[in-house]
Amino acid sequence: AQLTLSDGSVIDVHRKEVSVVVDGVQVKYKKGVLSYQPTVTTQHEEKNIEEQSGKSNELVIPRGGENTVILADGTTVHLNAGSKLLYPVRFVGKRRIVTLEGEAYFDVRKDEEHPFVVRTRFGEVTVLGTAFNINAYNDADACYTTLVYGKVNFSTPDQNTITLAPGEQAVASSRGIEKRVVDVNEYI
Repeated sequence: AQLTLSDGSVIDVHRKEVSVVVDGVQVKYKKGVLSYQPTVTTQHEEKNIEEQSGKSNELVIPRGGENTVILADGTTVHLNAGSKLLYPVRFVGKRRIVTLEGEAYFDVRKDEEHPFVVRTRFGEVTVLGTAFNINAYNDADACYTTLVYGKVNFSTPDQNTITLAPGEQAVASSRGIEKRVVDVNEYI
């Protein structure tokens, strides 16, 4: 996997252990897990900011690989092969926003005051605290969002929104969005 820090520096995380401090956050990589731990209480300190600042990291997982990231808020993200996740070093503002290309399983740390948002080219998934899988590869014809537990909203760019309950899946494509009941084990 390759990690690009907000300053543009690139680290091949699979070749060595990493331990750096970026914007007041301890970034560590050891045994397949990349973690972000605030060194001081810095999460959401700017209450009136709508969106996060531009200080983001980008983790790219090559074909045949996979990796786990523990974000600064405690959310765990398991990234599948051929995936890319863009995320802040620390979350600032009213929403916790990440951008995904590819497939990832999210176990989101509950924070009702700061919804967690996953952006894809197919739309956005908004959650408060839950576990779900998103399959949104850029070369695919559809995006599959499968809910394990909790509750999520899936919104398409044209503002169609559906709410998923555990065991349901949203399928978004050029034909629109639909909801169906699935066996979650087949998708996570």
